[in-house]
This record gives sequence, structure tokens and C-alpha cells, in this order.
Amino acid sequence: MANTCSNTLRVYSENPKNLEYVKSYFKEWGNTDIEDFSADGGNLEIYFDSKWCFPDKEMKEFVDGLPDKNDISMTCLSVEWGCLYCAFYTFGEGDDDWVYCD
Repeated sequence: MANTCSNTLRVYSENPKNLEYVKSYFKEWGNTDIEDFSADGGNLEIYFDSKWCFPDKEMKEFVDGLPDKNDISMTCLSVEWGCLYCAFYTFGEGDDDWVYCD
């Protein structure tokens, strides 16, 4: 059985289409917790699990579908306690894909 990686995604966008896309994408992902602060300024916090580590393939697919990549800022912290794995990724204006921060 694969170890579970806990992911915390924070999203900021002034474009309502981006926020709706993000919520819809992660609702379809299943087993997620979405905190919607968009009425107070365009923020979302999403908590979801993946196997072993940051889900590269799925998160690439996610950003490829964003309606407006120039109006979004995201960070994702991934932690897998069993192997003491942690990773921090960002995505923002001008990025084509997630950027690993070491």
C-alpha cells in the first residue's frame, strides 16, 4: 500500500472563471476539502491526498486547463510523514508549469 501524501493548495485569482475551474477540478478529484474565501478576495484553500508525493502529472493537467494563467497565483505544500518527504511548489504569472522551490 502506498503512503499517503497530504497536499495543501492555496489559490489566489481575481478572475472568477479561474476560481470556478479550480473548485470544479478538485470536486471531480474526489476526497478533497475546499475552503472558499473567494467572496472575501479571491482565495481558495484546497486539501487533498495523493500517493507518495506531489502529483506531478495531475497538477500539470490541472494548470493546462486554467482559463487565465496570467491571473492566478498558487502554492502547494506536499507532506508525506512516513518517509519524511516534503515539497513546496509555486505557480504564478508567466509560469507554464509548477516550479519546485528548494
